[in-house]
Amino acid sequence: MGGRVPSVRRWRTGQFGRNVSVYVEQGWYTVVLRGRNGFTYFCRRMPFLSLGAQAQRQEIADTVWGALAMKKKAPKGGSGARLHAGPDLLKGHYPNLAEFLTCGVYDDGTPRESPTITLWATGGQWKCILKDRAEDLVMWLSAEKFLELVALIESMCLEEDGPWRLDDHGSNHGKRRKGLG
Repeated sequence: MGGRVPSVRRWRTGQFGRNVSVYVEQGWYTVVLRGRNGFTYFCRRMPFLSLGAQAQRQEIADTVWGALAMKKKAPKGGSGARLHAGPDLLKGHYPNLAEFLTCGVYDDGTPRESPTITLWATGGQWKCILKDRAEDLVMWLSAEKFLELVALIESMCLEEDGPWRLDDHGSNHGKRRKGLG
């Protein structure tokens, strides 16, 4: 019973990003990859196969980069691949907003992550957050009347020069984007 418990320590390095944790113990290492919501996508405990600190660091890096390179599931064919949802009546009244919300692919055919809009009323004003999750950008807008806010959203949602800011909670937080700043 009185066996010795191995000493496990967390390897603190920023080179892999904040969602990757590496734990090292004598002869072994563990790599954990978590999503922004805390869900564990990848966890692997591996023995070191090489001697020397530099070679062992390279083993850890190979495991991390292999985990980060896992392929995302491609959406099935059909309307879901080209559109996130049908634009229906929205396209006739608010074509920019319809394109912003429903377009599922970029011009070059690569998939586009769906954006979000959050609306609420407070203090006598209508407010919204437009979030372009694919670009990690966010825009805050407000107006006294609901239809004024919708018109403002329509005029700003596709504008590159609009009041877009880097999303503090996005996956690329801290990285500068070309054209911002």
